[in-house]
Amino acid sequence: MLKFLALIFYVLLNSVIAEEGHCIWYGQCGENAMGKTVNCYYNGTAKKLTDPTALKTLETACGMSYN
Repeated sequence: MLKFLALIFYVLLNSVIAEEGHCIWYGQCGENAMGKTVNCYYNGTAKKLTDPTALKTLETACGMSYN
């Protein structure tokens, strides 16, 4: 019985399918009760990265994969 429940739990956890090119969090909307920054919910397609500092960081971290 325990193996069956574990299987059901596994299937339910893996039933969420990510869609390529979509994000659910963008920007910062404030702080939660513990003072931690909270991201904003976003249900649209991915936004193009335009921040020069972020682009340079990405290029430095990813090297040839970036281009």
